[in-house]
Amino acid sequence: DSGEGVVCAVFDGHYGPRASEFCRANSVSVFKQALLQKGSAEAPIKKFFQLIEEGWTEHARVLVRRGDWSASMEGTCGLVAHVTPEKLVVGNLGDCRAILVQRETDGSLSALQLTREHNASNPAERERVQKEHPGEDDAVQYVKNSGSWYVRGTLQVSRAIGDLFLKSPEFHDALPAHVKPYVGGELKTPPYVSVTPEVVEHKLEEKDLFLVLATDGLWDELTNKECLESLKGVKVQGQGEGKEGGGPREGPP
Repeated sequence: DSGEGVVCAVFDGHYGPRASEFCRANSVSVFKQALLQKGSAEAPIKKFFQLIEEGWTEHARVLVRRGDWSASMEGTCGLVAHVTPEKLVVGNLGDCRAILVQRETDGSLSALQLTREHNASNPAERERVQKEHPGEDDAVQYVKNSGSWYVRGTLQVSRAIGDLFLKSPEFHDALPAHVKPYVGGELKTPPYVSVTPEVVEHKLEEKDLFLVLATDGLWDELTNKECLESLKGVKVQGQGEGKEGGGPREGPP
């Protein structure tokens, strides 16, 4: 409420780098604007994703009008954390992940996963998309060659910034004729990809040590446990000399 705190974010682009680069370049100014949003602790995070989506849409529209149709396809996952001395608020779109590493009473480390992956292979997300598009068997498809589920047979993530070709006929129609058959054909009931984040609020405690935000590039290689094991021995700022990954916490992790 006082405007104190730290904002951290991870953006992981697909079908090209420009959507993620746009988010990186504009996230600070957009979050400052989002902080003006009144309401719950979740409100600024939700407003951030709304504003950054609107910004990218306008930018992509300019590119498409110049003949750059590929901007219609570019998108990015997004993971944003707002950390204040009292609480942590995390918003997620896509398959990035946030974990909070904690010190248990016996001195061991544990990982509290704060987010879940938004992709078509997640049964809950697959069911959500299917319910939003009743009667459309191709809203979510299983692709045998890759062994995975895809939204409209073309995109694994089910929530993201951008991917406007799956959200609006304006951008789908901008695709060349030779591309359209590979991206699901005509849009019947868009949008098929959501820009509504899942937001989690966590009251910080002394046992909270590290917040890890990362893309699937990390989580495809490491489990949560392997990640926290790699943090053993890391000195925690503000916790006193000689203390490694433990002791009283002062301020955000």
